[in-house]
Amino acid sequence: VKHRGKKKKRRKKKLPVWQKVLIGVAVTLCVILVVGASTYFIFRSVGEKSLKAEASEKTILYNGKEYRYREDVINILCLGIDKPEAMEKKIDRRQILGMADAILLASIDTEKNALKIIAIPRDTMTNVIVTTDSGEVNHKEEMQLTYQYGYGKRAEQSGQLMVEAVSELLFDIPIEKFCAINFVALPVLNDAIGGVDLVVQEDMSSMEPAFVLNSQIHLEGELALKYVRLRNKTSVEGVTLRTQRQKQYAMEFLNKAKSVVASDLSLPVTVFQELQENMSTNVTIADITYLVPELLEMEVSDEVIQMLPGESVAGEDFLEYHTDKNAVKELVINTFYE
Repeated sequence: VKHRGKKKKRRKKKLPVWQKVLIGVAVTLCVILVVGASTYFIFRSVGEKSLKAEASEKTILYNGKEYRYREDVINILCLGIDKPEAMEKKIDRRQILGMADAILLASIDTEKNALKIIAIPRDTMTNVIVTTDSGEVNHKEEMQLTYQYGYGKRAEQSGQLMVEAVSELLFDIPIEKFCAINFVALPVLNDAIGGVDLVVQEDMSSMEPAFVLNSQIHLEGELALKYVRLRNKTSVEGVTLRTQRQKQYAMEFLNKAKSVVASDLSLPVTVFQELQENMSTNVTIADITYLVPELLEMEVSDEVIQMLPGESVAGEDFLEYHTDKNAVKELVINTFYE
């Protein structure tokens, strides 16, 4: 009788430690990439839905023709507020949250892959929403648009009031988001992209020696703030000229930002998180995740930024900018309708 012996079990070869570590790292990287990519696309999807939530079948009549609002347009109101304090802190001498010195409406057309910006002078005469001491809407009164921000009791309400006022000024176009920053935030934004180079287009050497007409200048820190903030208070054209400088700066900033952000897509989110105290906005990180790749594909040229049509005149107490309503309506139709 043959005795069957027990089969010897083969011992599995143990992997060297370095191979285990390598496999572990590879698996971890794969998981990070998959999770990261999934998070990115989820954020983009959430951002797109958030930004395009206001799309509607809006129409407008002009010269006997009916025009339809283009639903792929996203409008964001960008505001520069005249205060160095945190956004929620009131200015002691006036007990308001500040006034809007810079007003730019950015229109992003994701279908035509185009960016348009309308620069609106702060002294534009329009219907301003007046609120009570508790922040409730009371009535509307014609005054400079800059005052509208001051009627909010919290920074978020101030931003929303500006959205309503600008929307009405531009024939009730929908404005999905707003972003307001104070004086502290601008140098941070400027320096985050390595500063901005431009040619000085208005002689302001009496206020800042570096601002000599037609001189090439590199703007960093407070110098960038001065360039967009200073104005000649004795000239009727002072406000208009400053708005034109803000337009020039915005164009140069966008061009520089495009190249910088293209090499570091995380920069907008990093800066966004750093500016929380000096910024008030309903823009989310998901919105930024969606918008940044879209904006990187868009051309930035002189035609991108347009001044709101009108003229500056001397009012009884302050300078007033009176819009050309027919020209404004034509601008609105060309920008937002088809």
